Amino acid sequence: MTEKDYLTNNIQDEIWYCLQCMMCKATCTTHHYTRREEDAPEPRVHLVELVRRGFLDWDESSAETIYHCSLCGLCREWCASKQDISTIMTTARADVVNQGLAPDSVVRVDESLNNLKNAYGKPLGERFNGIPLAGSSVNDAEVIYFIGCLSGYDRQEIPKAMIKILEAAGVNYTVLKGEEWCCGLPAYQLGLRDRAREMSEHNAKFITATGVKTVIASCPGCARALDLEYPKWGTKLDVEVLHHTVFIKKLLDEGRLKLKKPITKKLTYHDPCHLGRDMKIYDAPREVLKQVSESDILEMFATREKALCCGSGGGYKLTNPEQANKMGSRITDEAAFVKADILVSACPLCKESFSKDAGEKGLELKDIAELIIDSL
Repeated sequence: MTEKDYLTNNIQDEIWYCLQCMMCKATCTTHHYTRREEDAPEPRVHLVELVRRGFLDWDESSAETIYHCSLCGLCREWCASKQDISTIMTTARADVVNQGLAPDSVVRVDESLNNLKNAYGKPLGERFNGIPLAGSSVNDAEVIYFIGCLSGYDRQEIPKAMIKILEAAGVNYTVLKGEEWCCGLPAYQLGLRDRAREMSEHNAKFITATGVKTVIASCPGCARALDLEYPKWGTKLDVEVLHHTVFIKKLLDEGRLKLKKPITKKLTYHDPCHLGRDMKIYDAPREVLKQVSESDILEMFATREKALCCGSGGGYKLTNPEQANKMGSRITDEAAFVKADILVSACPLCKESFSKDAGEKGLELKDIAELIIDSL
């Protein structure tokens, strides 16, 4: 979608339908915490409509308002006409960026992506430091493991577990060490579309150069970008992209991975926004957990397409870190309410969000890959 789509009938229709209803206000992750009228979806869409029709111009205040959204898509699931408010917000953000009115937090992300190739301000040369990659080789590689930014720097327990799984299953793998950049999704969602395309073209170039036809990603945002978004951005990448929960299920189904020690603690699973609502992957993680656990999985009240957002997606954690850090507490509350011992995630962003208060509620945090390692 280009910035000119901002004025097309497609977006106009989305906006019109949205303005007829206020259901999303009751479900919005951001509004739940701030209780500010302008942070609910409908007022934000109304703002976009006023700008689109020429009644208002973007300024610093209005530009800031459209970044008060995690783009989680939960409002769409409750919307009677399924309006895609995330698309409206990302289109408006691109317009704001093009007019030079991006908030300082977005400018800082852009500078980090430009200089360091990640959104976290971490040195490119330190990406993957501490992750054992001795078994990685492009020769006869069956898969490329796309580690991602957060897992590559801070949540290294996830790729460490995934690499042990690959080795235990006898999967030859390679990584883009020294060449893996941010997938580009955070840039795109913040309105930095040229930067997103730069990231995507770089990654696609080096993935293609390996000749490997399957890419595994532990971050649902990376999986979504590589699989669903790159074609929309005009980036050619002719590979199969699998989230690691799907690949783990495949290894179990094929008998290449053998589990020996069932998990005895009570488990509950959180559906990440990108993996669930965006990629429609709900069953694979649960089917893996059924093989891991000796008891039934405890389901929280809000699951699958109605699962709550941890607050870290859509660039929200990058632009509103203090607010985002509070949002995962709704999910840890639910996990504690169903009396789970372990809150299981399939996303490094979600796990990072839950880590703020899970321990205080008596919850362990595990990625699905870590549970598999505990069961080998």
